[in-house]
Amino acid sequence: MDDGFPRYEQLVNAEKDEESPWIESKTAARVVNMCHRRSLICDIENRSSDLLSKEQLERITKSDLVVLDYHLTPKDDADVLPALAILDTLAETHHANLVIVYTKYDLNKALRDVFVRFRGIDQSADFPSEYDATDLSEWDPEFDADTLFKHLAGDRDALKNLIAKARDDLRRSGVDQKHFYEVVKAGVELWLRKRYRHVGAPNRADALDITRSADDVAVPWIQFKNVFVAFVSKLDESTDLIDALENALLAWNPGVVRIILSYARSRMQQRGFTYEQVTAGAADQQIGLLYHALESEEPDETVRLRDMLRRLFDSVRRELASDSATFGAEIIHDRMSSTPVPPNSTADEKKRYFIERAREMTRESDSQPVGDEQVIASLNAFLCSRDFDASHLWAGTVFLDESSKNWWVCVAPTCEIVPRTPKSGTWQRDLHPSLPMLALRLEVTKKMSVALNEATQGKHIFVRGPNGVVALRVLDAIAGHPRPETLILQDEGRVDADQKFRAYAIVKGAAGEPALDARTFRVIAQLRSEYADRFLHQTGHHTSRIGVDFVSLGEPEKITEDVGAAAPA
Repeated sequence: MDDGFPRYEQLVNAEKDEESPWIESKTAARVVNMCHRRSLICDIENRSSDLLSKEQLERITKSDLVVLDYHLTPKDDADVLPALAILDTLAETHHANLVIVYTKYDLNKALRDVFVRFRGIDQSADFPSEYDATDLSEWDPEFDADTLFKHLAGDRDALKNLIAKARDDLRRSGVDQKHFYEVVKAGVELWLRKRYRHVGAPNRADALDITRSADDVAVPWIQFKNVFVAFVSKLDESTDLIDALENALLAWNPGVVRIILSYARSRMQQRGFTYEQVTAGAADQQIGLLYHALESEEPDETVRLRDMLRRLFDSVRRELASDSATFGAEIIHDRMSSTPVPPNSTADEKKRYFIERAREMTRESDSQPVGDEQVIASLNAFLCSRDFDASHLWAGTVFLDESSKNWWVCVAPTCEIVPRTPKSGTWQRDLHPSLPMLALRLEVTKKMSVALNEATQGKHIFVRGPNGVVALRVLDAIAGHPRPETLILQDEGRVDADQKFRAYAIVKGAAGEPALDARTFRVIAQLRSEYADRFLHQTGHHTSRIGVDFVSLGEPEKITEDVGAAAPA
């Protein structure tokens, strides 16, 4: 997309149109020839006014690669808004977009423009009100741009450097040292407002989803949500665009797991109709699956279909896992071959070795380093639980009492808590639409290290809550058995869009009698099937235990046992 490149129909009609001197026809030819050498189909668009229309956006997102001029407005080299608007829109699409910004403009300036557009500028940021009548209101911070952008990219030391260099100005303006951090943070937003007005940045200040290169690399790049952008200069005629893009992608290096997922996504596209046919199965299976979704008592059509697709996609998962494992193994072998496991390593040394190799194969945030404890806790949470995506409770659903902050896990068989009218003549029918359910009360383990040290003993589950991974003890710490309690679900145990449901807990009333206490619970996670089944089994074993009757002689410490005495005949 370049206002200086001719479209195909304009090339065809060039002899008839004497007023169409395409100033960059040689550059356009270079791009087209490069595409042909790579067996890529290439099209050119130069109408910047139409590029954000719905039709053009659909056309853009269907492309494998977009080569974008940074200045799309004819005869206006200062207007970068059309190009930035395109990049901003591509980032929000449900499609992975590769873009090369191909420009005569300074690449690092373009990178910073795009970064600020993606990050946004906090338009409400201001100095503390107590300094309104001081010289601070006139302060125009002259920050070092390199240091400031390092701070915006997550460098934890850069903000300290900005504060250190501004310290004298702040003291002259009467700013208390305890406000230096707050004032400099606001000053950064003011600095951006003044110098980056031309990028049309939104009113926000969030760089968490942005990954970018340093300023001094040959091919600068930036990745934000669903767009990856490499910056290449038109001034260097020897540059191959695809080689430059490859260098940028290798520098980005999103990590082995993401690369394998990208490969799997590509393989699904490559296999096309045949893959769909293999996954869907023969006609009898397809009819059966649709029948199962149609006849379900679940009233929500989307949920009915989702339950059916979950089973269908199991076959996709097996195909993709098999397909991608070979590819992934080659990558990991290549990464590991240069640093094999040290000979005669202890178990702890091997564990340390593998964690460090895994770190090397993953892109970590510089501003949010990950410790070993966090890594193992996250692994255990992934192994035993997943996000909840059903419309009603299942066996293994983990939930939180919003008032008492107590945690629970459902240990009722899923078939017993499906939203449907129970058979007549049963206690459940009399209670309907309320529904009794068995649940285990869980204990939060305050020290994650304690839970991780006991992780292989099966005493805990790990789930990802709103504030990170939580370790929950399932069995009573003293007796070592589960603690089942009965909750009475309202509205057949349906979970609303906010992941909440209501139920009655059975409590002691004011006069000591049993009473029902209405509570609101929030679903946090769903245990994977084998973990949910394990707790169903443990609870069933506990509730079906057989009591036996023995009589003890007395307190153990008061009895002297005659170890050598013969047993009576």
